[in-house]
Amino acid sequence: MPSRCSAVLAFIFSYCIGRAAAFNCLFMGHSFFKPVALNMPSVTAAAGVSHSQDTVFSGGSSGAPLALWNSSKSDEIKAYLDAGNVELFGMTFEGTYPTTEGYKLWFDYAISSNSAVDTFMIGLPWLDFPTDYDTSNYTSTYRAQVQTLWPTLLAELRREYPNVTIMDVPYGLGVVELRLLLDEGALAADVSAMTGDKANALYVDHKGHGGDIVHDLSSLIWLNRVYGVDLSTLTLDKVGFGGYTVDLIAIANAVLRAYDEGSTCGSDACTAVTWPVQPPADADDDDGGGGGGGGEPCTDSDVQIVRRAEQAGIPGISSCADASGYCSHEQYGAAMRQACACTCSPARQDNVEASGLSSFAYLGIAAGGAGIVLTLVGLYICRRHLRRRSAVQGGPAAYPAPNKAVPTPVV
Repeated sequence: MPSRCSAVLAFIFSYCIGRAAAFNCLFMGHSFFKPVALNMPSVTAAAGVSHSQDTVFSGGSSGAPLALWNSSKSDEIKAYLDAGNVELFGMTFEGTYPTTEGYKLWFDYAISSNSAVDTFMIGLPWLDFPTDYDTSNYTSTYRAQVQTLWPTLLAELRREYPNVTIMDVPYGLGVVELRLLLDEGALAADVSAMTGDKANALYVDHKGHGGDIVHDLSSLIWLNRVYGVDLSTLTLDKVGFGGYTVDLIAIANAVLRAYDEGSTCGSDACTAVTWPVQPPADADDDDGGGGGGGGEPCTDSDVQIVRRAEQAGIPGISSCADASGYCSHEQYGAAMRQACACTCSPARQDNVEASGLSSFAYLGIAAGGAGIVLTLVGLYICRRHLRRRSAVQGGPAAYPAPNKAVPTPVV
């Protein structure tokens, strides 16, 4: 009987994990936020995500949450919330308003007026006036603030609102990476200047409004952070960003992995390129992850896999070993092998397969007589997880822990 309960429980969690939330979204922000938000309908459709959105924007500092609360656009935003259909409420950071005051006003209003809202998203854009910095100072200033000001803001909000999900989307890190790569000549085929035409430059003006490559890379980062899409399952052509020589998907993956692991600075005083990241030597390369790292030992990131399990609503995962049954998962295998290269190495997987038991099977056997209770818990989690309509064809959410990431001088 325990094994039967275990099997039922494993099926429930496998079903839940294989389906991801779709959101009715409301986005509000400024001109370093708006173009990325406007890309979301097309990139989510290309990734197989059911997504809808309304948008309210105001330029510069007037797009900050507190400024919008006190503006003529406040009633428009409240009307969307009052309609009761918003499930994810996304907003930007703006350095003129660095406190949590504006966020709390909107969080409180949304929660009290719209029972569907249980997820909030805060986007961290790139620094404005980029040509006022040399590349080294631009990079180190942004990355240092990602590790100091940003986590303080997030931690305060998460303490104040423990019953909602707060997604942090540090898409400005991708722009920093592009700036570094431009200096190294790695973007020569795609970008001809720091500032210029949107099709051929990082920025289009002195303020730092983004060119196409900035918006496209930022959109990939949003797609992963909001919907947990495994970007390695996509191609640039599929999401409508074809024509680039540089691999924007690989850049996005490298930046996000470094952020997840609390290592946004690379190796040289916060001024080194993050991409390309060499995978561990013992990692399974069947997913197209690239070349090996010489003789470097494989590594497991328990912190990253635990965070992903929490976001997916999976209990009992405290290390890579607990999630070893997912190394060959159709949707999550690539992400699992990236986070837990040692656990997913061929030698260890042979042992797992020989045992014939997944981590959830062990959980069910250990539960014994409590299997029925665990099954009910699984059903409850599944019900909450599938409250929203539709599914996503992608990998697990990879939202970072609270001790990460925002710059002060942002538009």
